[in-house]
Amino acid sequence: MRSLRRLRWLTALVAFVTAACAFAQAPQPKRALPRPWLSRRQKPLRFDPAAPRYARSHIIVKLAAGAAAEPLRKRAARAGLRLGPVRRGARWTTIPVPPGSTAEQVAARARQLPGVETAGRDPILRLHQAHLSTADPWAQMPPYADEPCVQACAVDLLDPDCCMDLFFAHLICQQWGLFRIGVEQAWSLSHGSPSIVIAVLDSGLDFDHPDVHHLSTGPDDPEVNKVWTNPHETVNGLDDDGNGYIDDIHGWDFCGTDVGEGPGSAEEAAAANAGTPAEPGQPGADSDDNNPDVFAGGGYWVWDDPDDPIYVVGFEGGDPSVGDLIDNDDYGGADIGVSHGTLVATIAAAVTNNICPDTGYWFAGEGGYAGVAYDCSIMPLRMIDAEGVGYGIDGYDAIMYAADNGADVLNTSWGATNDPTHPEYDATGNQMLHEAVQYAAARGCVIVCSAGNSGGASDPESGWTYTGGLDVPAAFPETIAVGSINDEDQRSSFSSWANSDEELDVVAPGEFISGAAVWSVADAASYAFLGSAEVDPGAADWDSNQGTSFSAPLVSGLAALILARHPDYSPEQVRQVLRNGASDLGPTGYDSEYGYGVVTGDLDASPGGPTVVWTADLAVRTQGPQRTLTWRSALDGLLAGFNVYQAPNRAGPYSRANEQLIPADARDHVYHWHLHALGGSWYQLETVQPDGSRSRSRPQELDAAQHNP
Repeated sequence: MRSLRRLRWLTALVAFVTAACAFAQAPQPKRALPRPWLSRRQKPLRFDPAAPRYARSHIIVKLAAGAAAEPLRKRAARAGLRLGPVRRGARWTTIPVPPGSTAEQVAARARQLPGVETAGRDPILRLHQAHLSTADPWAQMPPYADEPCVQACAVDLLDPDCCMDLFFAHLICQQWGLFRIGVEQAWSLSHGSPSIVIAVLDSGLDFDHPDVHHLSTGPDDPEVNKVWTNPHETVNGLDDDGNGYIDDIHGWDFCGTDVGEGPGSAEEAAAANAGTPAEPGQPGADSDDNNPDVFAGGGYWVWDDPDDPIYVVGFEGGDPSVGDLIDNDDYGGADIGVSHGTLVATIAAAVTNNICPDTGYWFAGEGGYAGVAYDCSIMPLRMIDAEGVGYGIDGYDAIMYAADNGADVLNTSWGATNDPTHPEYDATGNQMLHEAVQYAAARGCVIVCSAGNSGGASDPESGWTYTGGLDVPAAFPETIAVGSINDEDQRSSFSSWANSDEELDVVAPGEFISGAAVWSVADAASYAFLGSAEVDPGAADWDSNQGTSFSAPLVSGLAALILARHPDYSPEQVRQVLRNGASDLGPTGYDSEYGYGVVTGDLDASPGGPTVVWTADLAVRTQGPQRTLTWRSALDGLLAGFNVYQAPNRAGPYSRANEQLIPADARDHVYHWHLHALGGSWYQLETVQPDGSRSRSRPQELDAAQHNP
């Protein structure tokens, strides 16, 4: 582990070099304003078990197959309930909780209505950003101290060129995550393609950020706009493409003016839904609109004393996407979700090699950064509000929209806690989100999800302690679940791990990950509080953060590069490329904390592993004291060897269990393995190619009692 002494020595060295550069009058690029402690530092610490898990303002309802919405709407009205608009192409809708009732009571009444298949509470989705708690501020240093690019320039302290090299090296090394996943190797094969679309389902995107929309500075510096444009829609007040959304030129905002449910009563939470909902895609439907931009401008500060503007008490008239200076959900700070979507999107696909028109430097000089798939497009879908909170129904709508409108990769850096042992557990939202994920996967979408930030969490009051489990939707088998590691290849303390019935696919760097950011109202108020309102909410900035939220877009970027290079690959083949190209960490083979390892830039790794054929007459045969496991490889060509790994449960760890491997038919790639005992164990089969490369199958449970002849 890096020593505290060395960190302090390096900090002093950097300070000395900076002073020397000032004497040398080396040209310095513009820098973003220093981040005050009152700003995005107010992040929630991992996962709060006491935080609300389900919406109190409404419930979710699924219509029975063949049930018509209008008759059900009338029956609901007679029962004192108001049925919301049925989601396009599905049977899900919402019912607001009327004053004097609870969500549980309304769900129970709704389940009694003819035409209702199921009803339950809507899960609250939370961003997977985490604050690394430590009493030692030195431990919060970005992990660049050991990087050669910093150390190499610390020799000639008074050389202005070296000073600038060190300055840029510092910024480059802040992107340690890119180098850890091997982007150099990936970029030698592909930079992506504008036709590959990464849908970022998050808190919105700053359309005008230089790392999102780069303006040309001359004939040799073309304009670059990363924001996806709907090719079938025009701004005319009509639904030109018939997808149910009017003028959705650059995606959609599914949460609109939602600001989260506060800590008040259920009646106060229900008051937000007192209006009459419009049809889906129309203005007024849950206040959604066609603008997922994190919009700057339009607001004004409210001062405690207009004659002495020192203390700002509010911000009014601004776009809801930039916040409102109020901790609406009482969960760790005001406006903590504003920057999240822009940071996630630019980690995956920021403009790269762009020049700052004001200084002539690369935007690295401004704090700008490179994205993994920097030639790919970004489809912004806002379904998380400025507080960093969303509803399951909005996540459902966003996933369905992305699948219907041509997204190739979906990034979800949020989740709902998935703990069936919790007394408030309600599986209805899981069913709803799973249906959306299955819908998207069936349409060829690669769905990348952050695993969750519950690792190490506990609740002293209730005695609850996290014992494993991925958040939803990462827990679904159709998604690629991504955990977080630090710069020493250790699982981040906050990173969730998989239970035995789940599977963590891979890990990626998730601490001190840098990218584009946006000034929220709370950020700007920190300066207004000091008597300076020079920073407008919504203005471009750069920042770093930590959480599995920021591991996921690194993997989404790699997935987009894989598709750009291999456009015919299925979602499962993309998953296998990521797994088979991963560098193993932790116990040998798959394990619940690191999955198949940390992703790498190997875009040409094997797109599949051995496929095991399990049939009653083929998989297991009893031969006296032995049983024979038979499996078939889906790989073409001759294989050099085979290994079998066994574990007591799916999560592992897996240990090598070879006893005897006998080729039976090389042409059909059918092989037999004799084992003395087989009962309720999990197995993985590994093929070894002639060149030494290896690939693993997905874990498979075998129960001899089910297969004995």
